[in-house]
Amino acid sequence: DLLHALELAMNRIQDENINYLSKSEKRWLDSHNTIRVGYQDKYLSFCEQDENTGELKGALKEFLDLSSHCMQNAEIKFQAVPFSTIQDALEALQNGDIDCVFPVNITAYEGEEIDVLNTVPQMQTEMYIAVKTVYQRKFSLQDDITVAINTKDKLNYVTFLMNNFPKWRYKFFDSTEASFQAVAEGKANCVLITNYRLNKFIDMFETHKLSTLTTGKAMNFSFAVRRQDADLYSILNKVTHFVPNSTIISALSSYSYDEHKITFRYLLRNNMVAVLVTFGIVLTIILILLFQSQSAEKKAKETLRALEEALKREAEQKKELNDARIKAYTDNVTGLKNKHAYAEAVDSIHYRIIDGATLEFAMVVFDVNDLKRVNDLFGHEAGDQHLVNASKLICNIFKNSQIFRIGGDEFVALLEGMDYQNRNTLMLKFDQQVEYNLENDPAHDITFSTVFQRADEKMYQRKKILKEKAIDT
Repeated sequence: DLLHALELAMNRIQDENINYLSKSEKRWLDSHNTIRVGYQDKYLSFCEQDENTGELKGALKEFLDLSSHCMQNAEIKFQAVPFSTIQDALEALQNGDIDCVFPVNITAYEGEEIDVLNTVPQMQTEMYIAVKTVYQRKFSLQDDITVAINTKDKLNYVTFLMNNFPKWRYKFFDSTEASFQAVAEGKANCVLITNYRLNKFIDMFETHKLSTLTTGKAMNFSFAVRRQDADLYSILNKVTHFVPNSTIISALSSYSYDEHKITFRYLLRNNMVAVLVTFGIVLTIILILLFQSQSAEKKAKETLRALEEALKREAEQKKELNDARIKAYTDNVTGLKNKHAYAEAVDSIHYRIIDGATLEFAMVVFDVNDLKRVNDLFGHEAGDQHLVNASKLICNIFKNSQIFRIGGDEFVALLEGMDYQNRNTLMLKFDQQVEYNLENDPAHDITFSTVFQRADEKMYQRKKILKEKAIDT
């Protein structure tokens, strides 16, 4: 019976066209009209309800907007519904109030326990930990660790720990700020944070004297649907193919930069001397104005205006410096981590080895062919696309590894965990994919260089034929 069911399922998959919804998928969509998406509120860069408009914002909004028009035989409508926690959203899913939940990171076993299915991952985030700055150099991931976790993040973060650091213990706290406070007071060793939310907690890092370290692991976020909604599960998996990974990375990065706003409290704490001096000057001017003529009062107002503009410029400069620091870790062409992030990852591995940890990892170095020729002949826009295509090829093979662009045409993959164990298989798969791309017809080429190479070869073949004809004539 199982074999028969599997064969039917395989036949259905092989007969499907990824650009179109199947009949059963269209029937599901027509009967429901709108896909109701439950999401965790106040979770930028991924998702959040706008305080002014009530609309969804974050990378999830970009994903849903792109997904709405990607099918050739249907328009998909989405309705975003905010929830305080993923647990609340999953409860609403079971009650039939919504059709799916995002972001969810649970195992297949956990999904079976609560009667839901996980789609393929739509987004991925590298996980960091915040530790006391005084312990940063000595901190080892192999130690006996207790992690502070915000209760709202309980479901996703516990699953991440069980999959990657099963020996770590964890404690729950009512808020992220309470988690930071617990680390500062020694009640826990560290706090888990996604890399796209680091910027949000800069104030807390400074207040509690904490610094960040990478775990070297990533967490995937998917949609969760009820197990009986197989057609919705299939629809969400299909639309994922049409949303470029670079677009999602760009959206996540963009919202992470915009999320942190420099407040007066932040400005006051970090510029206390300047503020006190400014306040003294302003107070002096006010006292003088009490005894001066209307002309002196006008000049005093102009001075105040100049001081306000100076403070505003200082705040803008601090924000620009902060944004630049975050952007310094992202390659602006491919959306991958850049050489600065690579250097930080290397330092992390170096110090772990110095601390006595036994590590298993491999490095794969890639060099992209024909980049200079593409730039010279077709311009840098084509060259950038050449690099983007190369990065996609690498990411599609080494899905669970950190990928860095460390130079103009150089990439590095850091293989750990399962990718390290399967490195020989992955390398063979990579070589086979490259060979396939070189031999495949133009309609299926996935890199610019393979198209150019074959066109170049055919041009020389054509020249040879014309020369031979001329000699015969």
